Amino acid sequence: MKIKNSKKRFESNNLLGQKLLFTLLIIAIYLIGRIIPVFGVDLASHASKLAGTQNLLLQSIGGDVYRTSIFALGISPYMLAGLFVMFYSVIKNMDKDNKVSPRFTSRLTVALAFVITVFQAVQRSMDFKFLDSTNDQFLLIITSIIELITGAMIILWLAERNKKYGIGGQTALIFINIVDGIVRVFMMYDISKLIIPILLSAAVVAITAYMEYTEKRIPLQRISIHNIHADKNYLAIKNNPVGVMPIMFSSALYMVPVSIIEMLSRTYRDNSDIQWLSVNLGLDKLPGIVLYLSAFMFLTILFSFIMINPKDISEQFLKSGDGIVGIRAGKETTQFLIKEVLKSSLISGLIMGMCLALSLSLQIFINIDSGLAMLPSSFMMLTGIWSNLQQEMKAVRNYDSYREFL
Repeated sequence: MKIKNSKKRFESNNLLGQKLLFTLLIIAIYLIGRIIPVFGVDLASHASKLAGTQNLLLQSIGGDVYRTSIFALGISPYMLAGLFVMFYSVIKNMDKDNKVSPRFTSRLTVALAFVITVFQAVQRSMDFKFLDSTNDQFLLIITSIIELITGAMIILWLAERNKKYGIGGQTALIFINIVDGIVRVFMMYDISKLIIPILLSAAVVAITAYMEYTEKRIPLQRISIHNIHADKNYLAIKNNPVGVMPIMFSSALYMVPVSIIEMLSRTYRDNSDIQWLSVNLGLDKLPGIVLYLSAFMFLTILFSFIMINPKDISEQFLKSGDGIVGIRAGKETTQFLIKEVLKSSLISGLIMGMCLALSLSLQIFINIDSGLAMLPSSFMMLTGIWSNLQQEMKAVRNYDSYREFL
C-alpha cells in the first residue's frame, strides 16, 4: 500500500514537474526575445523616456517599456482583445438561442489581437528615435512595425502554448514583467526613498492575501447527503471573487482612451480641450486616477457576475434538487445570489480600489516619483497572480491523484 501511494505521489509530482519545466522553457524563450532590440533604434535616447506612470503600468500588464525589443508590446494586445470579446460574448449570451461558441470567441480574440497589435506597433514606432535619422527613416519605421507585430504574435503563441501545456498561461509572462519592474525600481532609488512605498506595499500585500485566501460560505441543503456531513455543505464565494483580473484588465482598458488622446494631441496641437485631456488623464493627475479606478470598479463587478453566474447556479440547483438553506428554489435563489455576488464584488472592489488609490495618490500629496507610487500596485498584482498559480498547481496535483479513476 505504501509503495502504491508513493508511486501515485511520484506520478503527481512528475506531471506537475513537467508542466513547470514547460513553463520555464516558455519563460526562457520570452526572456531571450526581450533582449533582441528593434533594428536601428537609439537605445540611449529611449532610456531617458521611462519615468511616466503609464509606462510603468504597461510594464505591469505585459508590455516591456524598459527595452525597445521585438517583444516590447508584450501580452497587452491579447489582453485587450480578450476584454472586448468578453464584452461581446456577455451581450450575445443574453439570448439563449444565439450564444457564442468558444471556438468562435477564440478566433475572434486572435483576429482582434492582431488589429490592436498593428495599431500599437504603429504608435510605438512613431515614438522611436533611430540612430540613422537622415536616410531611410520611413523604411526604418516600417521595419520596426513589422518586428513589433511579429514579436507580439510570438508572445501570443507562447501564452497559448503555456496555457495548454504549462502553468499560469499568459499570467506567467506578466509575472515575469512585474518582477522585472519591481527589481528595477529597487535598483533606481536609495533606501531612504523606498521606506514609505515598502511599508505601504507590505500592508497592500497583507490585505490582498487576506482577500485571496478567505471566503464566505453559504450553507446548502443537498438531497443526496443524509449523514453527519450534511450540515457541512456550502457554496463558497471568495471575499475577492475575481482576484487581480480587474486590476490587469482595467489597466489595459484605461490605456485605450489615453492612447487615443495622446495620438489626437499630436495631430491637434492647437485644440485646448484635447491638450487638457492629454495632460490630466495621466495617472499622476486626479482625473486620470478617477478614470482608472472607475474602470477597475466596473470590471470587478462585471467579472464577478461572469465567474459566478447566479442564474446558472440557480438552474443547477433546480436540476439537482439541492438548494440554499432557508431560500426557495428558482427565482428567489437567483435574487439571493445576485445580492451576494454584488455585495462581495462591491466590498472587494472598494477595498482593493482604496489600496490602488492610496498608492497612486502618493504622487499628488507627497510628490513621490511615479515608479515608487506604482510599487504597491505591482506587489498587489504579484500577490494575486502568485495565489492563482498556487491554486492551479494544487489543481494539477488533485487531478492527477484521481487520474486512474477517470
